[in-house]
Amino acid sequence: MPGYGNDGEVSLFGNHSVLSTGMPLPKLLILIAVFLLTSIVSVVTGSTSLITVPVMIQLGIEAHVAVATNMFALIFLSVEEWLHFGKAGLS
Repeated sequence: MPGYGNDGEVSLFGNHSVLSTGMPLPKLLILIAVFLLTSIVSVVTGSTSLITVPVMIQLGIEAHVAVATNMFALIFLSVEEWLHFGKAGLS
């Protein structure tokens, strides 16, 4: 069950740090909201990286981690869009 660690971090399993995000809950919620909104916009414009990477850097994530995280997320967005448009006969 999610909870707060001793330093205000969100931890999924009590005080165990294995699945700890290392980020305060408000920042984590901001990132989730930004990623959800940009995933909707990316279907039309394809410019999610212009929004998500700067937001991650502003929230304290190192630049190389922000870029790698964004590239990893883009894999799933691309596959999902390809499947969706393929079913509609648009690919």
